[in-house]
Amino acid sequence: MKLLIAVLQALLMLIVGVAAMFKRPFGITHVLWRTDTGVRTFEADWVIGVAIVYLLLLGIALLRKRIKVALPWTTLALGLSLLAGFALKLGFKTTPFF
Repeated sequence: MKLLIAVLQALLMLIVGVAAMFKRPFGITHVLWRTDTGVRTFEADWVIGVAIVYLLLLGIALLRKRIKVALPWTTLALGLSLLAGFALKLGFKTTPFF
């Protein structure tokens, strides 16, 4: 049951991360490399969105006084959502010059 909740939390974090990637509320962009044909950038808004949801879930667990039980499972959900996001190459963008 706890594993199912962790997977659902990871899915929630990933959905919020994708929404933050499209909305771009923070506008944080890092140039990874520049070539003659284009620029490869990483937009970190989705990572910040995932981190905010993670902190909110831990805050709710703290208010419910279940932080010892929720911390490892929520951290597992954070790891799963970050792993899935980087596997899907969320935030990476190549912009051609022409």
